[in-house]
Amino acid sequence: MKILVTGANGFVGSELFLHLLSLGHDCVGVARVAKKLTDNVSTVAMGDIAAPVSWGEQLSEVDCVIHLAGRAHQLGDKAENPELEYERINNDATMALVRQAVAAGVKRFVYASSIGVHGQESGVGAFTEQSPFSPNTHYAKSKLKAEMQIQQYLQNQKMEWVIVRPPLVYSGRAPGNFRLLLKLVSKRLPLPFADVDNQRSMIALENLIDFLKFCAEHPDAAGQAFVISDGDDFTIGEIASLLAVGMGTKNVLFPVPLSILRIGATLIGRKNTYTQLYDSLKVDSSKARSLGWHPVIGGRSALIKAGHDFITHSSKSGV
Repeated sequence: MKILVTGANGFVGSELFLHLLSLGHDCVGVARVAKKLTDNVSTVAMGDIAAPVSWGEQLSEVDCVIHLAGRAHQLGDKAENPELEYERINNDATMALVRQAVAAGVKRFVYASSIGVHGQESGVGAFTEQSPFSPNTHYAKSKLKAEMQIQQYLQNQKMEWVIVRPPLVYSGRAPGNFRLLLKLVSKRLPLPFADVDNQRSMIALENLIDFLKFCAEHPDAAGQAFVISDGDDFTIGEIASLLAVGMGTKNVLFPVPLSILRIGATLIGRKNTYTQLYDSLKVDSSKARSLGWHPVIGGRSALIKAGHDFITHSSKSGV
């Protein structure tokens, strides 16, 4: 197939783009600015996709679009109107691409949304595709709005849609809060994770890439939304311990009352970090498995690998 990947300079997009090329797909990777990913592979610059953009050349003869580009969570967001920025990039720009993809005769549009459309914590149960929508951040709200508009617009069009709602995506080079956790574990600092009885579903970068490819190819994925994960759930203490195994070290966990941690995180503006570390978020990805998809790596092995890769990359880069 000929596949267009947006956000191809990003954490997920760059690996997906290179993976699809390695499988023999005719693949075009686009991003805000052009970037050389390997000696022989570069992405194409599209500039600000929320501005009026003509996708004509990039959409020529494309069979499938995998849309990863968007505005992610911003720590210390300095935008004058963050809600408007999320809407402009994650919703308006997405729909402009959808309309042009239809006009270009693209067969399928795979949209990377977020498990956050269902909420930031699942409680004692697990999120499924039928779970109520409960977005409580500007990011998640903009993702849900785009989901709804994609489905509505494509109701009477020939182009198929697939929606993917991943939880936290991790690897040894992950950004954001997972990178912070990698750094803390690598420094062998005592961590306040003892006796935390939460359950977290995540998805290894390798598994998400494989599932996005699956969604581009599988005929029965058309017109479906999927929540997706590794299929393994861990407490935050177990996650830290598995990362430490990959780093060839051990960590020390100690207990701290959750009420104190919650107040402290709120006071320093890191409430989302607290939620990701201490609350439960479980994902039931049995729908994806019922179509024949299976993770290429188990959660335990992927976390150990992430720890190992982080240390290896840090030593090479001198970080």
